[in-house]
Amino acid sequence: LAAAINHAESSARLDPGSATAILGLGRSYDARADYAPARALFSREGEREPAAMESSFYAARSFMPAGDRSSALCWLRRSQAAHPVSFESGSHLLLVNGCLEDFAAAGYWSAWLDRRVTNQPQALALQARHHYLTGNFESAVQTSNIALRLELLGDWHADTIFMRIKRDEALAAGLPQSGISLFAQRHPDLFLPNPVISPGNIMQAVDLAYLYRLAGQGSRARDLASRAIEAYGETRFVSGSSRAWLIPSRAEALAVLGDHDAALQELERIVDAGWRIHWRWETDLNPNFDALREEPRFRQLVDALESDMATQRMQAGLYAESL
Repeated sequence: LAAAINHAESSARLDPGSATAILGLGRSYDARADYAPARALFSREGEREPAAMESSFYAARSFMPAGDRSSALCWLRRSQAAHPVSFESGSHLLLVNGCLEDFAAAGYWSAWLDRRVTNQPQALALQARHHYLTGNFESAVQTSNIALRLELLGDWHADTIFMRIKRDEALAAGLPQSGISLFAQRHPDLFLPNPVISPGNIMQAVDLAYLYRLAGQGSRARDLASRAIEAYGETRFVSGSSRAWLIPSRAEALAVLGDHDAALQELERIVDAGWRIHWRWETDLNPNFDALREEPRFRQLVDALESDMATQRMQAGLYAESL
């Protein structure tokens, strides 16, 4: 990453008028979790080229790791206004409104995507997640099935959502082994004698570990969850806005291992640090935390997240009214 930043800085110095160089440098800073200088570059480029959507989109994403959904939403609205047919902006507007639990606005963007999306994995995944959050589990499963049949590959974020929904379908049917079989098809790397955990499969690894536990394969569950925790500790494993959705994976792995106090401590740490992305999906609606569901500390965390999102939802609404 250091070499990439050095190269990006050299490019920006050589061609300070290049949007590609400036945005590339901003994204490099973002990947290092240096969000303030990244945002300054995105903002500067946005002022220079107001009609370009990329600067506003990247600025919006830079607010995700710190949990500032209302600011992210403001920048996403600018991005979408600059490019009204962008799947990326539309998908993230669905994501952020879903996190804010503004389901009226989320429903608007879900319908907007429904009229346009065919095989875009991230858009389909966020659609599936919206259906799940709003109690339409059957539609969530159907959307996931479509994506899996199309074999849409290469989007880590999307795959974690599809596989979580399919895992929960197996759990609802009382058939953890059928879920394990699907993971074996989609993620054979997790079934190697020495599975390697990466940012692209850590969430799937933890969800698979939970299936192993329910299927009575405790040794496999412990091994996979332990490997996930070890990988999480690698430098910059969850650094940058593009990996913000991975942040709760360590807490989930600890819960699957049965180390409930450590899982709660980790949840408290990440919530205090600003983690909010997919917060309801990853807490109240996540079977990985079933054993903690009634713990007072867990309920307090969920209540705090709910209160914060209500405040941010109000702030986002006030901003929209002022436009």
